[in-house]
Amino acid sequence: MPLTTFVGRRRELQTVRRYLAGTRFLTLVGPGGCGKTRLAIELARMTAKADVAWVDLAPLRRGEDVQHEVARGLGVAEPDRMAEIVAKRDHRTLLLLDNCEHVLDAAAELAVRFLSASSRTRLLATSREPLDVEGELVWRVPSLSLPDALFPCEPMRCSRADAVKLFIDRAQLAHPGFVLDRTSCPHVVATCRAVDGIPLAIELAAARLRHTSIAELAARLDDLLALLVGTRRGGDPRHRALRAALDWSHALLDQQEQAVFRRLAVFAGGFRITAAEAICGTDVGPPDILDHVANLADKSLIVPPAEGERYRLLEPIREYALERLRASDEEESAIERCATYLVDLIATEIPDPMGMGSGPGLSRIAEEFTNLRAILPWLIRERTADAVRVLARFAQNHLGLTPTHVSVVSGWLGQALDAYPTRDATRVEGLLGQLQVLTQFPDKHGLARRVADEALEIALELGDRSLEARALSRSAFVAVWEDPTRAMREYDEAVPMLREGHLGALALALAGRAVIRQRAGDSRGAEADIAEGLRAWERHAGATSVVRINTLQAAADVAFQAGDLARAEERLREAIDAACEAGGRSGPVIVALIGPFDFLAHLGALRGDSERALLLAGCAERLRDETGIWPRPWFSLADRHWLTDLDTRLGKRARTVRAEGRRLTVAQAVSYALTDERPGSLSTRELGVTELVAEGLTDKEIAARLAISERTAESHVQRIRDKLGFQSRAQIARWAAEHAPSIR
Repeated sequence: MPLTTFVGRRRELQTVRRYLAGTRFLTLVGPGGCGKTRLAIELARMTAKADVAWVDLAPLRRGEDVQHEVARGLGVAEPDRMAEIVAKRDHRTLLLLDNCEHVLDAAAELAVRFLSASSRTRLLATSREPLDVEGELVWRVPSLSLPDALFPCEPMRCSRADAVKLFIDRAQLAHPGFVLDRTSCPHVVATCRAVDGIPLAIELAAARLRHTSIAELAARLDDLLALLVGTRRGGDPRHRALRAALDWSHALLDQQEQAVFRRLAVFAGGFRITAAEAICGTDVGPPDILDHVANLADKSLIVPPAEGERYRLLEPIREYALERLRASDEEESAIERCATYLVDLIATEIPDPMGMGSGPGLSRIAEEFTNLRAILPWLIRERTADAVRVLARFAQNHLGLTPTHVSVVSGWLGQALDAYPTRDATRVEGLLGQLQVLTQFPDKHGLARRVADEALEIALELGDRSLEARALSRSAFVAVWEDPTRAMREYDEAVPMLREGHLGALALALAGRAVIRQRAGDSRGAEADIAEGLRAWERHAGATSVVRINTLQAAADVAFQAGDLARAEERLREAIDAACEAGGRSGPVIVALIGPFDFLAHLGALRGDSERALLLAGCAERLRDETGIWPRPWFSLADRHWLTDLDTRLGKRARTVRAEGRRLTVAQAVSYALTDERPGSLSTRELGVTELVAEGLTDKEIAARLAISERTAESHVQRIRDKLGFQSRAQIARWAAEHAPSIR
């Protein structure tokens, strides 16, 4: 039996207890090290009114030995009469059949005989694939929960995730003085994410703290399989190293399954079946790929889609498959096929060289960003022109396509442009993409001007009016800071040409020109440009496309300069709605929120609402730090004296509130920006529950006091914890005591 504590898995236990209560045969499936055995043992321990027999099949090498081992575990002296003898027992019997994957046929046969003998018998099995017999309920054991990437990395919040809980528990066994604090938390979270929440991997990583610091451990995460090797004596050898657990699973595959498994390692960000067909090669054949992928998912080497259509390999498993790919000398050919697939997909789904697609096409490409990132070194080296074209699309529409820090995209594109000196349309596209990135950084203005000039020179050499118009528009955008007269002249020259060509580029040019016109006192011209720009977006990318926020933010700036603060705020709320609609179920397009958040903060400061201004400014600054996006040259973002004034006037209070803003989740910030409801504020019912928690009442007692169900009471307490960022009832009680006058 395990000698360490069972950590987390509260929801999973509730789920499997419910399933086991409603079926006689439940199989927990998952990859090696995912915690199937620990969960099954804990579930069996909680099972009331049943004799429990745990039989570990891992040491067996022959199916013929299964019956004898199970009989021994059940205390039956005659294996051939096992089912008959168990059926005559007075008590219910729960048989926990552990590690069935290598003796599936024998385990399945025994399961049928055991369950058929009596209605008083139940079977709980663990395996890397289902036993596939009648009456079997299969439940896939997930990895441990990880901290939400949208939350700031804070110890209190992150420690709620089961993966972090397990790491802390095992780390304190290896190094009793270990604590999760602001210094260690980012390293712990990085480690848990790197191993995809696999419990065995977390335990092996935590054990390393006997000999190394958490910072040193996190620095070595690029070599997971070498890192995740334990030294503890005793126990199952497969649990002393993750590689051993994976070797065990790999050996159970046939040759074609092994080939598909290793080739899928090129997908760092998951894949669809069409992608798998493209890279697995003709020796396997598209008709068989779906079956092979399904078999690998059944054998817990691939995570099947929870929603949508994407499969994925957990990161330690992918690294193992990648080793197998390299050992087979197939890595180059697999990467080449992956590159061809991605380049063709991007050209098909987003033929627009500015990357400004809409709807499913844009989402389809955004979901492949991680896969593209993994093969970029090869693409830049071997197919440089394709690399420039692809990266230019991502750079020019970073709002919809780039889930990473924009400076990273700039670095990649810079490498590709250095390797591609040809003065042609491809280079111009690359330069225009680089310009879109460089204008995010105020210290890159000189470089941005040189890039703009080169793009315009090549476009003029080529005699391409569309390229010339777009290059003029980008040059004007750069000139907004240095020479507004030049910017207006170039916008005026570009706009008529863009009306004949690219609607997205036209909308961008009109937004920039509108801001300059308003500054020059031409309100009517500015409003006309805004209206035409919004119509252009609707024709080009749809009324709900995220790229519309460029024009909506310019519209807010025009209204702001005209003194209409209410209209400015209305436009910013429209921009936030657009970012949320464009994100769909996956949440708002985060980079599109930064400008509106900061602009709303400025408006809050002007209205005298310092708290709102500082909270939204703090959130915007955190998102800027994470993404590198800081939309310019809109007036509200270029002039930040209002924030300096608040810092000077409010001192420590300003820093405290801003820090609180940095801790807001994106959902909290969106809600606050749209409704003015203070993040973390409690409803009247929730305030009442905090008082009862402070009295020391349990959920059951709170339910009785308020005449609600226990589950509802539990939900109220959990929401209070989430809103206030607390882990325990004691923290809620302290908060209630501190805020007692305002609560009552």
